[in-house]
Amino acid sequence: MRAASIYERIRARAEPLVDYPGSGRTVPQLASIGIDGVRQISEKPWNIYYKISNSDIWILSVIDSRRNLEEIIYAKVIEGKRV
Repeated sequence: MRAASIYERIRARAEPLVDYPGSGRTVPQLASIGIDGVRQISEKPWNIYYKISNSDIWILSVIDSRRNLEEIIYAKVIEGKRV
């Protein structure tokens, strides 16, 4: 699968957030470590993590759902590594 087609799939999945920003689920793995307000939608196999700020929607990360979220968050937040 080409990168451009993957990007278009992810973008198309995120587009409805403009009208329905609360449609994604909250992310309990993040809330349990004190990271609140992050929501998630999926476009298999990717999870799209976003945050609503006033009337803006910020895409925080797109992560392959086959990866371990806790390990990625630990590396990014705790250790400050780029994953």
